[in-house]
Amino acid sequence: MSEKEYCPFCDSTELQLVTIAETFTNRAGEKIKIKNFEYTLCNDCDEEFVTAKQARHNEKEAGIA
Repeated sequence: MSEKEYCPFCDSTELQLVTIAETFTNRAGEKIKIKNFEYTLCNDCDEEFVTAKQARHNEKEAGIA
């Protein structure tokens, strides 16, 4: 990760950027496919989370931003 970020669960800085293809269902029941969905994995506690920057990226990838 380029900037120093911390895990919100354990405060670790051992974070890994993960990019995967993911499909979500919105409230209207429509499937939304994101080819480059980004999230962060903490290598110490194994929690997964999305940063604000990643959320903006994911919204653009989904075409909803």
